Amino acid sequence: TLAVGPHYHVTGVDANGNLQFGEAAFVAMDWALALASQHDVKLIIPFINNHFPNDNGEDVSGYGNYGGFAKLLGRHWKQFFTDRVVIDTFKQLITYVLNRKNTISGVRYGDDPTILAWQTGNELGGHDDPPPPPEWTIEIARLIKHLAPRSLVSDGTLGWDNGKRRWHRDVLKAPEVDIFVNHYNDKYLERDADFVAGNGKVFVNGEFGLYLPACPYDGVLGRTIKNHNIAGSMLWSLRYHSGAGGFYTHCEGYGHDKNGGGARDRNDYYYSYHAPGFRSNPSQGFGHEEQSVMPTIRSHALRISNLPPNTPFPPLIPPQLLTTSADGSEGGGWDCVAEGVTDDKPTGSALWRDEWCVGHGGGRGWWYRVQAVGVAGSRSAMSNIVGPLH
Repeated sequence: TLAVGPHYHVTGVDANGNLQFGEAAFVAMDWALALASQHDVKLIIPFINNHFPNDNGEDVSGYGNYGGFAKLLGRHWKQFFTDRVVIDTFKQLITYVLNRKNTISGVRYGDDPTILAWQTGNELGGHDDPPPPPEWTIEIARLIKHLAPRSLVSDGTLGWDNGKRRWHRDVLKAPEVDIFVNHYNDKYLERDADFVAGNGKVFVNGEFGLYLPACPYDGVLGRTIKNHNIAGSMLWSLRYHSGAGGFYTHCEGYGHDKNGGGARDRNDYYYSYHAPGFRSNPSQGFGHEEQSVMPTIRSHALRISNLPPNTPFPPLIPPQLLTTSADGSEGGGWDCVAEGVTDDKPTGSALWRDEWCVGHGGGRGWWYRVQAVGVAGSRSAMSNIVGPLH
């Protein structure tokens, strides 16, 4: 989602009501779209997130919630869907985004086939608040369709446990709205899908997983494939490699206060996943289910793609060490100083440290290279050489 703040997509608003935008944040989005296109990945992008309970506090920019957007304009979060100034300014944001020309690919956002759908928002209405007014959803969807006629539009209203009541009949009939989503585990999957399909629209299980006790992933994915009224199911959530080393991690939930003293057990938090699936290490942000969940996701992805279950993983690419390289000689002789080094660590962590070399260099330093090892034990070519390091 798009966020408000000095380092985000919307940095402010001027005296004339014109939004000010953060170019660095949008360039990062340019790269994401360009890379998704390169790897043939389709995206569903929500414009805004549901509000947080503390939206009138000092920090309301987290995860792009609409309370922060309303506050930028001097309004309360409850006015987001009804205040004319807020609505028009939000439409100003949408117009800017869809008319933006990607600085990497050169493709206008509103014309980018990488984007399967634009979503009016993420989990709008939440679990406890009323859903957005139907006239708001239709007005926003109409603008999106006008500026991105080749993209689908998804209603971001959270159906939760009563989609039939929360998805308004006028929105279900609106020609500008194509997709309805819900976020949960599996209890109402077929019920919601059949209801949406009965109104001539597409249903997507927009978020499942990250639950304790374990969500029945295999069952949800199997039912998704079997039921033609379910266009797809998306796992929450997969975190990616960090440029600073390791992975980004995420956990949520409140844990279990076993002793009544306020201390929470990290084993009871919900943790994000990381491909290809690492061993359990909650203190570092890697949960218990990862090594079983990730292979399950892959097996169903192969099934959907009509590929055999023994399809090999893609060939490994040699790692690229980022420290300044020096000329190294392949014939100089190499010693293996470590094996089994993994990067299942939080961002910014040192993946490995050569303690022995400290004080043993004799002033000459050491050169290093590494080799990637795949899930099935395959090995890449050697990386570039870096050194001398002291």
